[in-house]
Amino acid sequence: NLLCEDKMIVFGNLPYNISTEILCKWILNLDDNKIWFSNLILMFQKEVADRIIASHNNKKYGRLSVLVQSRCNVKKLLNAPASIFTPKPKVDGAIIQLKPINNYNKINISNLENLLEQSFSSRRKKIKNTLRKYKKSLKILGIDENLRPENLSVSNYCDLVKLIN
Repeated sequence: NLLCEDKMIVFGNLPYNISTEILCKWILNLDDNKIWFSNLILMFQKEVADRIIASHNNKKYGRLSVLVQSRCNVKKLLNAPASIFTPKPKVDGAIIQLKPINNYNKINISNLENLLEQSFSSRRKKIKNTLRKYKKSLKILGIDENLRPENLSVSNYCDLVKLIN
C-alpha cells in the first residue's frame, strides 16, 4: 500500500475464492465522504475480471459490472496466464485497475444492489417481468421494457434508482 494524496493505492492478488466478496464489501462501503483509495490495482481470476469490466449488451455484464462501475472506472491492465506462476494455478488471472468516480455517488448503493438483484434474478427474462413494479419509472426514463437486464447501462440503472427512491 502506498499513500497518495491522503488516499491509498492498493496493489493485491486477491484470493480467487473470495475476491468478489472483498470487492463488493469495499464498493458497498464506498461513499463520497469516505473514499479511502485513489487506485485499486488487483488481480482476479480472469473470468471475474471480465465480468467486472464488461459493458452493457455483453453476456458477461451483470450485477457485479454495474455495482463496481457505478463507483469506479475500471480498466484491464494485463492478463496473467496461469503458466507464469509456480506452482501453476488451475485458472488464468487478469490485473485490473479501479479508480473512484463521483458520477453516481449520490445514489444509495444498497438500493442499487437491491434493484440489480431483482433485475438480474432471471437474466433471460425481459425487464418488463423482473422490474414490473417499476414500469412507470422505466417509461419516464424512456427505457424499453422489452430489453433484457444486460441491455441497460450503468447510467440506466443509476437513473432508475434515483427515480424510485
